[in-house]
Parts: sequence; C-alpha cells; structure tokens
Amino acid sequence: LVAEVEKAINAYGQKLKAMIVKYESNKYVLSVQDKYINDEINCKFDILEKISGIDIGNKLEVTLSIGVGRGGVSPQENYNFAVMAKELALGRGGDQAVVKTKDKFEFYGGKSKAVEKTTKVKSRLIGYALKEVISQSNNIYIMGHKYPDLDAMGAAVGIFDICKSCGKSAHIVLDDVNDSIEEFVKRVKKQEYYKGIFVTCEDAIKNCNKDTVVIVVDTHRPSYTECQELLNIAKKVIVIDHHRRGVEFIKDTVLLFHEIYVSSTCEMVTELIQYLEEDVKINKLTAEGLLAGINLDTKFFAFKTGVRTFEAASYLKKIGADTVETKMLFKSNVEDFIARADIIKNTKIINKRICIAYSESE
Repeated sequence: LVAEVEKAINAYGQKLKAMIVKYESNKYVLSVQDKYINDEINCKFDILEKISGIDIGNKLEVTLSIGVGRGGVSPQENYNFAVMAKELALGRGGDQAVVKTKDKFEFYGGKSKAVEKTTKVKSRLIGYALKEVISQSNNIYIMGHKYPDLDAMGAAVGIFDICKSCGKSAHIVLDDVNDSIEEFVKRVKKQEYYKGIFVTCEDAIKNCNKDTVVIVVDTHRPSYTECQELLNIAKKVIVIDHHRRGVEFIKDTVLLFHEIYVSSTCEMVTELIQYLEEDVKINKLTAEGLLAGINLDTKFFAFKTGVRTFEAASYLKKIGADTVETKMLFKSNVEDFIARADIIKNTKIINKRICIAYSESE
C-alpha cells in the first residue's frame, strides 16, 4: 500500500515538475512553480481521488491532505502558509486540499466520511487534564455558541457538574433563551442543585480576570461564542468541540478536545464523565440534557452515530437519564407544529434530488 501511494505521489511531483522531498513516513513537501497550481485548482486536485482510489484489499480508504501556500513575499512565507493550510485540512477531516494566500483560504475535496476512532485513550487523558485545570481554578465560566441548542446547553451543564464534583463553582454564560433550549433551561432554573448557574455576558465580563478559566463547548470559532470578550480577558481557555475546523479558530488554548468524527459535544462530555466516574456525580437532569444533545445532533441515532455514541447513551441511561423526559425537551407548541406541517405540504421535488418549500407565515 505504501509503495502504491509513494508511486502516485512521485508521479504527481514529476507532472508538476516539482522538487519533492519525503520528510517523514507519510509526509512530503513539494516545491512547485506557481503556474502549475492554477492547473491543479482547475482540475480540483484530482490527485485526492487517485489516492483514495487505491484499493489493494485495505479496509480503510487511503486519504491525502494537501496544504498549498502561494502569494507570499518569500519561499519561507509560502512554506508557512502551506503548513497552516495543511493543519486546517487535517482539522477538517483530511481528504482535501486547502490553498492559503495572504488574505484567504480555498477548499477543494473533502468528500470522505470521518472515521470513528475506537480507542478512548484521548478522552481519558483529556478527562484527567480537565480535572487538574478545574481543581486549580477559582473562577470558571462555561459558554457555548450564540443561539445555543441542546447539544451546547447539555454539554455546558455536564461541564458544570464536573466542576461541582471538584468542589468548584462554575457559571454558564447565557444572555438569551431561544425556543430550542427553553424547556431545558426552565427545568434547570427550578432545581436548587443548579442555583445561580446562569450569568449574563455583562456580569461575566465584570468578574472575569486573567486567572479565570473559560470553557467553550460546541464551537471553536471566537466570533460564534456567546461572549467573545471573555476569550480576550482570560488566559486559560479550554475548547471541546466536534465540528469540522473552520478558518477562524480559538488560539492558545490550555486544553483542546476537538474530534470531528464524534456525533456531538454531549457525547464527548459524557466520555469525560465516564473516566472521572469515581470523583464525579452527575445529576439526573444533567444526564437528560446530555442525552438530549446526542439525540439532537444524531437526529435520534440516525446520523453520525458510532459504537461510542450508543455506549455514551447507555451510560447516561444507567446513571438515571429518563428517555421519556428527554423526549419532552423537544416538544413544541401546536402552532409551530401546524406551521411546519404546512411548509412540508408545500414541498416541491426537483429532479428527484432536491426538496424546496416556502412559508408565508413568520
């Protein structure tokens, strides 16, 4: 297999009249004239398909990640661009080419599915590291993305329980409650266990200092977070996310748990809880919030669901999550239901591939 890949890459280097150097067992650097890059962009880097087409009985598809740097003032700057582009390609799941110039990124390929990793070693290590950081902190803020959904809110409450079990008080930064989390937030506010859990952005900014720990869940983009200013004030930032990496990324994190093959952030937080089980006690409502987040992002176990997703769900059930109560977190009022049904009724199907519908109601 390695020989086949090497043969394809060497032939590719010759086609581009490139200087090609293999610098690790699976890494290559090519120095190419800029005019050939335009040809590659026109054919959308078809080397990606050639490599993924290699089949000599291997169970996993072989994929290639390419980072291209161009338009810099020196070869060194182009090289730096290429390294950034390659890291971005890997962060987005591989099997794609990313071209970086001074002011923009362009993406090509990226058709293969993210493959679930069966080992949980990383979750265990992150779990211990997270506990260490929390134990050494006195001021902890947790936040998701703007207009949070049940995955962001379930994960945030899960992290709150980890902090509480470590004897630390934490707060979730939340300004507005939208329809998708309204029921869950209402239940959280009713329980004495979660007293004072929610704070506004304004209060968080007032009380945040450089020793504060900010834990960001379900996003890695600074501009998407509930309160971006906290990232500028605090020196310790932790990111837990499962989305494909975007151009914008929270830099200089003390801990980064970013796995794109995972179904949801709630699944990731559940795994962390499993490894800290002796020390962490989870409230029943927290378990239901985490299960609701998994349900939401997998569309009730239909999409992006791996073996570990079911393991996480069964663990939550074991520690007290009620599946009926979890389902109730998704309930909507009858007007919404009718409006949605009306939109579906108006659907037109184009070329047996695309559904299009519109709504005259707000």
